[in-house]
Amino acid sequence: MPGLEAPPGQEGVDEVLERLFRYGTTSLDRLSFRQALDEVGAQEWATTDFAVRVLHDHFASAVALLADHVIHPRLPEQDFRTVRAQLVAELPGRLESPEYLAKRSLEAALLPAVDAALRQPTPSTVESLGLDDVRAYHRRVFRPDLTTIVVIGRIAPEEARAVIERSFGAWTAGGPKPETDLPPVPPSGRARLEVPDATRVQDDVRLAETIGVTRSSPDYYALDLGNHVLAAPSTRRASTATCGSVAASSITSARRSR
Repeated sequence: MPGLEAPPGQEGVDEVLERLFRYGTTSLDRLSFRQALDEVGAQEWATTDFAVRVLHDHFASAVALLADHVIHPRLPEQDFRTVRAQLVAELPGRLESPEYLAKRSLEAALLPAVDAALRQPTPSTVESLGLDDVRAYHRRVFRPDLTTIVVIGRIAPEEARAVIERSFGAWTAGGPKPETDLPPVPPSGRARLEVPDATRVQDDVRLAETIGVTRSSPDYYALDLGNHVLAAPSTRRASTATCGSVAASSITSARRSR
């Protein structure tokens, strides 16, 4: 949750870092890294939910590339300036879009005014970022003590463990752990919000509320199932494959059920 991990005044640092991951690692530039992935036929994502998908024969090589990317991103100065400028240019349109305004209005109605989830990047917060801020954010957020690695596929547990330990075993964390749990919120009250959108042909109606069900509640999964049945299909990526896949989640924020 960037609202928790980003220092005040640095909202948007997570987006800058995520875009800079595209530029490879300290040992492989952007094109060389993409070529290395192509040579083993791997699909890879380097974000806080980092993952790689590959056939078993190239499992070790793909995991090594993933680890190098997550632990040693390139973060070049010139590309940082480009990425920062692109995000600064994009934000005004995003912050004024009906979709964003509807989402923002709904969250503001459900959450306390000081809730970390209401923090948002602005052109000024992104413009003020330096490359050292991005590097510090990477060190603070990407940590082995907050990472769970799951291996899915036709592979023996002993082999999977050996490969993971070989690639990620030297990864260390420094400094105190960042806060990852959002505070509880009170039940929501009655409210009605309208956000005009001249580009839409049909209305989009959303019903939402906060309720007293936490992640540890026995009713959580029943509620989650009900939300999936009654709402639109989930957009969360499921990292599964019939051959071999590694998925990890660094910084798993315990969200409050709503």
